[in-house]
Amino acid sequence: MCEVRVNKVAPKTSRKARGGHGRGGGGGGGGGGGGGGGGGGGGGQGGSPDRPPVTLRRSSLISFEGEDENSRVEVQISTGLGNVTEALQSERAEIAFYLFTNDSVIRGNLTEHFKYTNNLLNELTWPKFRQEHELFNNKILFRIRLDDFRDKITKFDTPSVEAGIAFYNKANYIFLDQLTSEISEKDAAGVWRPLLAYKNMIRAIEHLGISMVFGLQYFGRGALNQKSYIAFVTNDALGYDFLNTSQNFEFWITDRYRSLQESYAWYANITRRRLEVLGRTKIDPDFDKATEYFYAMLGYLDALQKIQYEIRHVIERTLFSEMNASNSHVVIGIALLCVVLLISPVIILLVRMMTRTLQAFSDTLIHKTHELAYEQKRSDTLLYQMLPPTVAQQLKQRKQVSAETYESVTIYFSDIVGFTELSSESTPMQVISLLNALYKMFDSRIELYDVYKIETIGEVYMVASGVPQRIAFKVHISSDTKEELDRVGGFIMKLRGAMEIKGKGFMETYWLIGKHGVVGDRQPLQEKVEEMDVMAENPHSEKVRQVQQDAYNPTGCLQLFSKIRSLC
Repeated sequence: MCEVRVNKVAPKTSRKARGGHGRGGGGGGGGGGGGGGGGGGGGGQGGSPDRPPVTLRRSSLISFEGEDENSRVEVQISTGLGNVTEALQSERAEIAFYLFTNDSVIRGNLTEHFKYTNNLLNELTWPKFRQEHELFNNKILFRIRLDDFRDKITKFDTPSVEAGIAFYNKANYIFLDQLTSEISEKDAAGVWRPLLAYKNMIRAIEHLGISMVFGLQYFGRGALNQKSYIAFVTNDALGYDFLNTSQNFEFWITDRYRSLQESYAWYANITRRRLEVLGRTKIDPDFDKATEYFYAMLGYLDALQKIQYEIRHVIERTLFSEMNASNSHVVIGIALLCVVLLISPVIILLVRMMTRTLQAFSDTLIHKTHELAYEQKRSDTLLYQMLPPTVAQQLKQRKQVSAETYESVTIYFSDIVGFTELSSESTPMQVISLLNALYKMFDSRIELYDVYKIETIGEVYMVASGVPQRIAFKVHISSDTKEELDRVGGFIMKLRGAMEIKGKGFMETYWLIGKHGVVGDRQPLQEKVEEMDVMAENPHSEKVRQVQQDAYNPTGCLQLFSKIRSLC
């Protein structure tokens, strides 16, 4: 009689991971369950280091305290589910061995295992299960039903052994379905291959664990009824199918499984006993074979669990590295944000100061520009008083001023009669006041004509007409000349009006405009006449005649010299 190990499931560790959700398929005979953390019966030769199952759900970013708290709750729930599931799987195997070997297991070992499972249930935070079943409405109800079932099993007070095992199959199916519902394949884009391999591996362990129960029934009772045989074949086929599928997602699992086949001494025995069950040959109950098959399968399932743990560790490392990278990015982002928040006031202050400086500089620049324009205007005014504007412009543009020839220029010199005697009788200030008043009057008058003041030296006043701006040639003729030209004919003349002629008094004068039919004269006669009309009827012409009359009027001369004498 062999003693059965009871502590198949080690105490849970503090490792945290995330899971995803997916739904496992059910197996025959009420068994079946989708993948979950931890597979069939624990224990075996040397035991298996159990660890809490990962919840296999990747968090894209853990940055808030509320999300961290939710993650801890999810990990706690999924860890508890995984531990309870593995404990129930191990308990199922122990009870099956107990039932099919006719109470060959010491009752105290089962009691100790029941106590361990109860402790795990007490620590479990009861979740809201996806599968609606009255057995899982709350933890207390499940404990009551589980304890009642244990009492009936240990007293062989069940309708059938298959019905007793079906209770564990149903419970494991619900727990595994809830556990795999946490696996989110869409959130695990970087680890989807190991995730699918993990799901298929835990499904394989569950179905192989169920098939082991019916194998124990075959060797312990000597035969299988039709329903039990179908359940064995179904779960055995599903178990190996899921096992092969998991190898397709991660090729390194194939190497691990081949190594298991080569290194596990009882693998050939498992294959042989499996073929015996599939052959369904009626045999005598053989408790030794049942015990041998039981421990061989426990060791085999433990080895598969080790591969399952390796897959889980790969997922954990990948998820933890991604979470750490996300946390690093968050830390860097927060650091950059803090730097920006610290520097922003300084930048704003500097920008404001710079804006004020630029505004002040702009105002100063505008003011200086206005001052420069004013000074430039003053300098130009002084320059134009010394030089003709055209010459001054060429000099300002650094051009060479060439001498020009003018065909028709009129130069006017004026002098004050008796200036020497007047100066000797007057004070310097009186002389200066006299000259300023006289020349200001001259300046105001010459603005009415196209003349240019060249210079003033003492009492001499010199102006020129026709320089530097050329004036169109105008022939000023008397009435006698007009009569002679009229007799000749072909000339164009325009009345200018009465003009004071030196030595002759007032005379009617005319402008000689042009001649009819002259080659090169492209301007029509009527236009020339109108042009001369504009010149003759210039608004300044009346003022000009008035000034000229005042200048040669004896009364005007008397007034001028009276003013000069009053100044003296």
